[in-house]
Amino acid sequence: MLRRLVTAAVDAGGADSGALALFSPKGAVTNFVSVGRPEQVDTTGTLDSPLGIVDLVLDNPRPIRLSVPGNASGSVPELRTVESILGVPVAVGDEVLGCLYLCNHESGLFSDRDERILEEWALAAALAADHGRVLAEVRRRRDWTAISAEVASALVTSTDSEAMDLFTDRLLGLTGADFVALLQVSQVTGSLVVSAVRGLEEEDLDAAVLAVPGTRARGIFEGRHPILIDDCVEVGLSILREGALGPGMVIPLTAPSRAVSILLVARSSGAPPFGGTDLEMTADFAELATVALALATPHAAL
Repeated sequence: MLRRLVTAAVDAGGADSGALALFSPKGAVTNFVSVGRPEQVDTTGTLDSPLGIVDLVLDNPRPIRLSVPGNASGSVPELRTVESILGVPVAVGDEVLGCLYLCNHESGLFSDRDERILEEWALAAALAADHGRVLAEVRRRRDWTAISAEVASALVTSTDSEAMDLFTDRLLGLTGADFVALLQVSQVTGSLVVSAVRGLEEEDLDAAVLAVPGTRARGIFEGRHPILIDDCVEVGLSILREGALGPGMVIPLTAPSRAVSILLVARSSGAPPFGGTDLEMTADFAELATVALALATPHAAL
């Protein structure tokens, strides 16, 4: 649908090419549709739009018209054969979802009329993107509900360790994480005992006893509320090899007669961060682990 929309915008705007870039609230590219030229995304997945038009529109959400006279021969190599550009924000209310832009008007320059036309197509793109986002959220919550029921059933039919293994395995997939670990904090030494783990280096970490976390990390672990972390390494959560973990979520779990436990969910360094919805649903899902800990036979104090 988005490709058809961009194609229609290119035709209506009298351009030879165009593109739609949609972004997450954190600024990561979530969708990029290009018509009339090869997709301008390099091998690292970063957006390479003419003159950085997407960044310009996102930094200052208003229509932008630019011209590069005489560039047909490629005198400005990074613009390839681009001589004129028109870009407008794709927004729902005050929230900017992305940018829709056209390149190379058939008459040379884009007009006020072309700008108005492209704004109408940007509105259509915003409505389509917002509708798709709502549907994706509904599907995601449905998946969380179904898997929560599966894990809840495992709590009463499986052993403690089996239930926790299933819990971390499902959580890894639901959150799009690269690492999930349930950590118990020793009341004697303050060290961390890995009671369940999935993802990066899981074979090396299963049942491992990790060093006492630094002061900053300890403060996070001692908190009573789930939190988002921009970078695990920066806050002292160097659980894996140096620099392996990036954005994460920390959710405290408590259960009678058990050591304090922490759920750490993280992505690899450089990956997109988690959002508020991720934290909310993960915290709700984590309550199942709390139930499992409460129902399990109490372990000896660490």
